[in-house]
Amino acid sequence: MNLVGWNALMSSYAQQGDKDSVVELFSLMEYRGLAPDGYTFLSITTAFCNAGFATETEQWFKRMELEYKLEPLIEHYTCLVGALGRSAAIAKSMVCLQLVWHIQQQQQFPVFTTWVVCTTAAVETKET
Repeated sequence: MNLVGWNALMSSYAQQGDKDSVVELFSLMEYRGLAPDGYTFLSITTAFCNAGFATETEQWFKRMELEYKLEPLIEHYTCLVGALGRSAAIAKSMVCLQLVWHIQQQQQFPVFTTWVVCTTAAVETKET
């Protein structure tokens, strides 16, 4: 199986918040000699975010940058903002959101999705 196949499998588990299956697939993929890409890490961070594990979401985000030398995309930052916001780490989430805002301004990305994630996180944690 190629990287696209592995990413598709991980993505399907990630949408359900099945972080354990995603991490297991990640390990197996690496064991088979395939290097992860940005989509791989988007699946991993999405899985932890959807499962409600903000700390682990942040750890995998950092690992992507430091260990694998992959530059995060807006989607990765948005996932991190959502995870931090849902965990009631609002202050940390706002710092990340400011960084996302700056990146989006430079690269002319739409900010709508990121704001929806923040609003949803605030409602879920009843923070206003």
